[in-house]
Amino acid sequence: QPVGDEPREVQHLKGANMSFRRNAVARFDRNLMGAHLSDTNVSLLAGEAGRIVYDPLATVDHYPAPRPHGFARASVLPEQVFADAHDWAYVMLGYLSPTGRAGFWAYALFIGQDRRLGVLKALLALPRGPRAALRAWGATMRGLSAGNAHRRAAIAAASEVSPR
Repeated sequence: QPVGDEPREVQHLKGANMSFRRNAVARFDRNLMGAHLSDTNVSLLAGEAGRIVYDPLATVDHYPAPRPHGFARASVLPEQVFADAHDWAYVMLGYLSPTGRAGFWAYALFIGQDRRLGVLKALLALPRGPRAALRAWGATMRGLSAGNAHRRAAIAAASEVSPR
């Protein structure tokens, strides 16, 4: 094997083709609205149950299929932006430390990502289409808020059923 290409333990994986032991993901969270963060969620869940190993030399054939909710892969529809932002907040807030959560909120609100627009990304998108930028920013903010509310509800529900 070439140097640097040996399998190594990682904190989580992001991608379309992963395999896990069934008991590592028995608690798969069905509160996710879209398909973009389910891989991250499953990976983080599996990491809580044991080790995650990345093998850079593993090869797979991946054939993109239609998304289960009917959204295109790079959709900028407000409904998809909302779902992506919801899942982003829901997943990240479930696994980050308090300091990590503060960093997540700063990044999500003030910077953002490609379709999940924070203030900076929204301002940069304004020249290309102010109406679309504002719609995406609004959908992002509503999605982040909903994801936060759903994560808090999930934590409260879990604390009600778990022994103290």
